[in-house]
Amino acid sequence: MAPGSQPTAPMPTTDTPREDVIGVLDHRLHDRLLEPTTVFPGHYLKLSDGEHSYLLELKRANNHVGRSIHADVVFDDARVSRRHAIILINDSEARVLDDRSASGTYVNDERTMASDLADGDVITFGPINVTYTQIR
Repeated sequence: MAPGSQPTAPMPTTDTPREDVIGVLDHRLHDRLLEPTTVFPGHYLKLSDGEHSYLLELKRANNHVGRSIHADVVFDDARVSRRHAIILINDSEARVLDDRSASGTYVNDERTMASDLADGDVITFGPINVTYTQIR
C-alpha cells in the first residue's frame, strides 16, 4: 500500500478504462502536450491516445483535475467529477487528494483520499488512467 493510503475496496470494474485519454482532454490543453523526448526536469502526467504517449506538465503547486472548465487538467467525460482531485507539487514531492469525487480517485488500483506519488504511479479518475512521471 502506498504511504498515506487508506485500505479501501478494490477499484470497480464497471467502467472500462479509456484507451484515448487525449481525446477527452480539453482542447485548450492540447498545445501543452509534450513529446517525452523534449521535456525538462519537473512533474508530469503521461497521457495516451492509444498509440502515442505525451506528457502534460503540472506547472502549479495545486493542480485541480476534473470536468470543470476551471480545473487545471480538464477531462470531458461525465464519469469524471467536476472537481475530481487535486495534485499537490512541492519541490521533489507530489501528492494526490480526492476532491470528494463521485467515482473516487485511485493510485495503482487502490482507492485513496490522499496518497504520496512516486514516478510511474498510475492515477485513475473515473475511466481515465494517467501515469505520474517525475523527470529529475
